[in-house]
Amino acid sequence: MATTNFTTSLKLALPTTGDLVGTWGDAINNSITTLLDTAVAGNFPKDMAALGTDWTLTSNNGATDEARYAVLIPYGTTGATRNINAPKVSKTYIIINKTNASVIIRGGPTSPTTGVTVAAGATIIVAWDSNLATPDFVAITPASISGVVPVANGGTNSSATPTAGGAGYGTGTAHAYTAAGTSGQVLTSQGAGAPTWTTSVTTGKSIAMAMIFGF
Repeated sequence: MATTNFTTSLKLALPTTGDLVGTWGDAINNSITTLLDTAVAGNFPKDMAALGTDWTLTSNNGATDEARYAVLIPYGTTGATRNINAPKVSKTYIIINKTNASVIIRGGPTSPTTGVTVAAGATIIVAWDSNLATPDFVAITPASISGVVPVANGGTNSSATPTAGGAGYGTGTAHAYTAAGTSGQVLTSQGAGAPTWTTSVTTGKSIAMAMIFGF
């Protein structure tokens, strides 16, 4: 007796007692293990230029398909935005857009959702959010991260936003920025405190003296 039940999100086989007498090995290998491998670590490239239209991911019970893959790689010269229509079920995707235009990963194609736009050349992670008023894919981006992000992780190690003349960012301690000077000014310092802008004198020799002696 063949398998007739499958999981909702990844469509993996759910054999029941009495099914697959003498053929369990085939079901486990082909309808569970291999499919889990693609769902966790598989990548699927798609030539969007050759396709010539939106990409609707294939979705099959207990068999190879496109919607189950972990990484989707649209590529090709399309010259126009294309949609990637994915099943409206819980799933996370890494989208690596190698086309020359934007792609939109969305739930569809029937009653398509708004989805997430992936710019040409960009790579993002998206996940299906069933808790939204209208369930849809959402992007997992640095903008979703709050607090202090270490420099080693691509952050500034500070929650402060740098502004000219205000608190800056760096190694965790706020730094002061010196506002830009005007034409004809030079930076001078007395050896302590922040340097200041001073109107320069006319000769190169006098400018050098002013920089050395601070007058």
